[in-house]
Amino acid sequence: MKRQCIKRNIDLNEKRMGRMRNEMFKLFTKVERVKTVDQEYQMIREKSIESEKKLFSTLQTIIKLKNTLHEAALLQVEISYSLCEMTLNNLKATQLTNSILNASQDILNQQNYFNSFIKDNVEIPLHSFLNQFRILSRRDCELEERRKKNG
Repeated sequence: MKRQCIKRNIDLNEKRMGRMRNEMFKLFTKVERVKTVDQEYQMIREKSIESEKKLFSTLQTIIKLKNTLHEAALLQVEISYSLCEMTLNNLKATQLTNSILNASQDILNQQNYFNSFIKDNVEIPLHSFLNQFRILSRRDCELEERRKKNG
């Protein structure tokens, strides 16, 4: 009888130890999983910040290109005025000047089309996307701070 009690106590202790091991394993894997999720979250966050920087750089390049094209259009207009003055002073150059003026006008039309196309199809959507991205990023940071405070 004593042996049976001792054996039963040993069995119960082994079961308790087994349960404790299981609980400790669960806690350990939970902590490890949270750590892994945090690391993954941080990695995704860093990649998204890099993407935002690249998109912003692309937007800046597009704006520079548009500004350059605008300056080129202004120069084109100045050239056209100069050609008109040349035509008035030299009637023999009229046909050549008119051809150059027509080509200049075509170039201006193409530049205007390109500028409006870029603005409507690239610049405005990219601005909008970056603004939404910044809003989400701020919210993400706020949630992260709350999560850290709440432990």
